Amino acid sequence: MKFCEKLIQLRKQKGYSQESLAEKLDVSRQAISRWENGETTPDMSVLIKLCEVYSISADYLIRDDYEKEDDIPVIKRKNEEIIEVRQKNSNLLLFSAIMFVFVSLCALMSLITAQSDMQVIIGAIWLGASIIATCFRFRLYIKEKRRED
Repeated sequence: MKFCEKLIQLRKQKGYSQESLAEKLDVSRQAISRWENGETTPDMSVLIKLCEVYSISADYLIRDDYEKEDDIPVIKRKNEEIIEVRQKNSNLLLFSAIMFVFVSLCALMSLITAQSDMQVIIGAIWLGASIIATCFRFRLYIKEKRRED
């Protein structure tokens, strides 16, 4: 996609008119029109402002071979790293939730086999705490999975 096409697309995505964008960049509306028609290009200081207004990188804006922001190698690599970290985090949450289920079962067994009132109280506290921790971990796991999707 060409520079001028990206300018039009980005402006429309943000819902800006040429006038409102020109105001943000401190340029004339005619300058915006010339950029979007491919007649001229903005100077470096305005290009930087454009990137800030649209929250994009200059690489994406000026290189015709990048169709979307994710095409930039550095950004693509960072996105892959983020996905990998989220997957590891998700796996860790699932593992810890399963471990808390095991702890809950152990607490339940100790409660069932308790022979004194003190053992019953300690077993009940242990069971309650482990059930709460299990629910919390599964909730975090589900939340993380939804964020991945």
